[in-house]
Amino acid sequence: MVIEEVSVLQTQLEIEKSCRENAEALATKLNCENRKFKYLSLSSRTSLEELAPSIEADSADTSPDNFTQYQQQIKELRETVNTLLDEKKNFVCQVHEQQKRIEELTSQSEKDQAEMKELRETVDQQRKTIKRFNRVSMMATQEYDGMKEQLDLEQSLRGKAETYAHEMLVKQKEANRQSMLLLQSSEPSIQLLKALEDVAAVSKTLEEERLQHQQKVDGLEAQMEQSCVKKQLEALQMQLELLDEAKKEVEGRLEEEEKKNEELENRVHQLQQKEVAMTTVPPPPPPDPGVAPPPAPPAAAASPPTSSPSSPAATPTLQMQPPQLSDRHHEEIIQRLQNLREDRAACRRRG
Repeated sequence: MVIEEVSVLQTQLEIEKSCRENAEALATKLNCENRKFKYLSLSSRTSLEELAPSIEADSADTSPDNFTQYQQQIKELRETVNTLLDEKKNFVCQVHEQQKRIEELTSQSEKDQAEMKELRETVDQQRKTIKRFNRVSMMATQEYDGMKEQLDLEQSLRGKAETYAHEMLVKQKEANRQSMLLLQSSEPSIQLLKALEDVAAVSKTLEEERLQHQQKVDGLEAQMEQSCVKKQLEALQMQLELLDEAKKEVEGRLEEEEKKNEELENRVHQLQQKEVAMTTVPPPPPPDPGVAPPPAPPAAAASPPTSSPSSPAATPTLQMQPPQLSDRHHEEIIQRLQNLREDRAACRRRG
């Protein structure tokens, strides 16, 4: 700011110096013309008495009018230069404020992008966890289905074995009864004795198989009662549903934050375009025909356009005002950042 004020004062001094030099040149020119007129009046002695009063009156009338006119123009030019310098100073301050706000918005957008990246990583981890739970639940479901099929098969075989054993028991009782009747007879045949022995062997074999099958069925029932596969499967299904709900919620928040991030980026882009438009403004309008343009100072011609009071960048400040962000937008941005941090903390706790 100090350097800008020094440059403004320097340009103002240069303009005043050039105006003073122009005024001195005009005064010298007027003095020369007056001397010339006086010399001509003295040379014409014949008409001295007639021309002397008119010459003095003309010189007295014309010279003060021109001098006052130039003084008035110099005064107006000084006032114009001062107003342009004030407008340039205000414009520079506003541009600096807009640049600071753009930097703040850029830093906030970078923070939002970093938080969005962390949220994406959290979502990826949640997806991997959900896939792992899906694999485990599928394996548990397959194991449960296999054990259920085996149990159904064992139960059906058990029912068939019991029915067959009951039939064989009835047949054995009938055979025993017939054998008793035959033994009571006087002469049992050899074939009958052999048949009785075969029946006894078959009955023993069937009884052993029935006992083995009964032991297997009892073991499977005890194993099914002791196992908690069904309970574990229900718990895994409940966890899977909870994870699906959390995933949907995180994805919805992620989409909202992406939309907010795009809005912030568009706002920053618009502010940058407005700043570029303010730096590239049209040239100033031409001066009035009745007012003479000020002479260009020698040092101001070599200076850059932004430091000159009559440069194109300083004139349009009367019509163009840079946009300013209200406190409401800052509060909205801060609230969005707080919501984003809360979402990230919630995702970490769930992970």
